[in-house]
Amino acid sequence: MAVAFSQALLRKLPPEIGAGIVALETEDHDLRVHAAGANALLLMRMVDAANLLDPQLGAQVHRRWWVAQAAVMGLRANSAKLSLVLTDDRLVPVGRTYAAAVRASFGAARQAMPPADQG
Repeated sequence: MAVAFSQALLRKLPPEIGAGIVALETEDHDLRVHAAGANALLLMRMVDAANLLDPQLGAQVHRRWWVAQAAVMGLRANSAKLSLVLTDDRLVPVGRTYAAAVRASFGAARQAMPPADQG
């Protein structure tokens, strides 16, 4: 059976978001849901949203970010900073606490991306 986003979460979103969630990002006391070409702001905590998500769908990679497994194109490392490159070209920071798990989960299946230009 294919893993899908929880209906409890999807019902809270406007229809234009759909089920193609790319990432979740906390903003103060709100949660921004990023999808392909759209985003929405919900009054919800990251921990509550994460509890509604099947772990096979993705992972929390920073205290402020959760990303969908299917949205990760690669890893990018600049000195000590690690980021995930998503399918929408978004760079998501990886927290030090999550770095080993991110490398294990996303590193083997995805290619390493070159560092971003510093110029």
